[in-house]
Amino acid sequence: MDKEAGKRLMHFNSQTQHFQSYDDGTGVWTVGYGHIKDVFKGMSITKNQAELFFKEDVERHIQGIYNYIKVPITQNQFDALTSLAFNLGPDFLKGKKLLANINAGRDVQAAKEFHDANKMYNKKSGKLEPSDGLTIRRYEESLLFLKGLDCEDDECKQFVSETQKMLKQLQFKVDNRIKKQ
Repeated sequence: MDKEAGKRLMHFNSQTQHFQSYDDGTGVWTVGYGHIKDVFKGMSITKNQAELFFKEDVERHIQGIYNYIKVPITQNQFDALTSLAFNLGPDFLKGKKLLANINAGRDVQAAKEFHDANKMYNKKSGKLEPSDGLTIRRYEESLLFLKGLDCEDDECKQFVSETQKMLKQLQFKVDNRIKKQ
């Protein structure tokens, strides 16, 4: 697969572009397009630095895709997995049902697994809880994972239709919450 996935991944991260470091809500200092390595409170970077960090981060994170996927995948599948790896780390596939489904050619079941990676640590409750932002991102990734595949069977059609509907509803909810702020 082509390593230009980072450019396509910027679609998912463009709304999270920050040139000043910020606490991501879990106590992790973040800057640029989700960069966390050696970031500290008060850190400031340029757009060029953010893009360089992003490229380095993507390169590091896609290694797990190359290491664990043993079957041919499409460019869209690679891009969806790259986005997921960027959030979860290079070894996110190791021992997961997502990996087993991909390597067994069960694309719809694999796409469903994206939906389970939508939780963030809530400092107040001390628990992992669903995040609207991550849920939106996981819905988009799961749809990208299936994009361009022969999705003629009922299971695939139903999954795509339901995911598109849930995505639209959640985006509407988030947009309305932002407007009220």
